Amino acid sequence: MSSNPRVQLAVFKRIDAALSTYYQRCGHTNYYNARGHGVFLQYILDEELNDKDIPIETELSDHNDPNQCAYKITNSKSGAVFPLPSYAPVMDSVHKDRFMFYVLQYCYQHGESPSDDYVRATILARVLACPQTQTSQAQKQKPVHNTNASVDVDNKNDDDDDD
Repeated sequence: MSSNPRVQLAVFKRIDAALSTYYQRCGHTNYYNARGHGVFLQYILDEELNDKDIPIETELSDHNDPNQCAYKITNSKSGAVFPLPSYAPVMDSVHKDRFMFYVLQYCYQHGESPSDDYVRATILARVLACPQTQTSQAQKQKPVHNTNASVDVDNKNDDDDDD
């Protein structure tokens, strides 16, 4: 493991360059700031995540839970956004975090931005197939609401019978 902050910084810069391509494909042309840092690298610096206690190879490994990854650009102090491609469905914040994780992981593992074909076939499929998220918790609550709605309908029907 290369938990050396100098080595990690070089890896963060490589991911940052790859993400620049991804952001451009999503229509975001202002990825770099005046100091030449991209959104991702600036986030890493602002949040002090270039730390030997947070090794990148653990954070973006195939074995890490995407929900546990420390690199969540959308949680930055700067209010940075992580764009979704125009063909991606609307997602809740947990699914967006998972999507971001898989894009970051691809950039880390391959040193380049994932293609649109890869995003469609692999990343979106992995993100949307995940049953465990806030969305699934909301879905678990839906039957309760549906049950109440059917009770209301039944009550209306009962009221109609009384006429």
